[in-house]
Amino acid sequence: MKYTRVCAAVAASVALFGLTACSSDDTKSSSAGSSAAKKPKGPFAGVTPDQIAAKATAATKSVTSMKIVGNGIDAGKKMAFTSQFHTNGQCLGSTQTAGEGRLDTRRTSAKKLFMRGDEAYYKSAMASGSDALKGDELDLAVKIMSNKWIKPDASDKSAGDIGDLCSMTGLVTEMQLDDVRGMRRGADTVVDGRKAITLVGKAGSQVDTYYVAADEKAPFYLKLTSVGGKDGASAMSFSEQNKPFVVAEPKGKELLDLNKMSG
Repeated sequence: MKYTRVCAAVAASVALFGLTACSSDDTKSSSAGSSAAKKPKGPFAGVTPDQIAAKATAATKSVTSMKIVGNGIDAGKKMAFTSQFHTNGQCLGSTQTAGEGRLDTRRTSAKKLFMRGDEAYYKSAMASGSDALKGDELDLAVKIMSNKWIKPDASDKSAGDIGDLCSMTGLVTEMQLDDVRGMRRGADTVVDGRKAITLVGKAGSQVDTYYVAADEKAPFYLKLTSVGGKDGASAMSFSEQNKPFVVAEPKGKELLDLNKMSG
């Protein structure tokens, strides 16, 4: 089964936010300006942007659960995804790419992953590649599998890659959050009702903004945005840190047994 395309789309989206983090065109001018500017008061007063970023990354990596919602452009196509995951291995996710449909994921434990694609997803996934289906064969496969949950074979690497995106370690790696430095502090703001400070980086025409909770005890990243780059605008929000959620295992008629089909 082909999940590689969707996996690549999600990975491309989250990776957008590591592009300018280490090298900002206006770092020197911003640093010079900030030293002359009035020092901020309140949370993180006297703390450098690099130190704030390090604290935000550490806090974000420490959560037991979190929800991420993102959108952007991948290979010229609009895409959006949601991922809610827990350190116990549970995960709820969905990805939708223009012209390529929607793929939902449920991981009830570290070793149990289920997926459900809509009609557009299977039409796109099954009609391409060296093992592409055509004509009546494609139509039948799409009809049987659309909107049904399946349990991918454990040996399917691309399915495993999607599961990896349901982990904090995988997402931190893709977004290069450990490498966020060289930013300048921007204006304080509010994100979904939570006070936040901003860290801004620029490379050429692209501007990346990291929104950090203005809470020195829990300085989670709340939102990341990127504008002006060659791939257009992208955004990602973080919420529901350390909040429990339930992942139900698909059963009965909603679950398609691939072993019976192949047999």
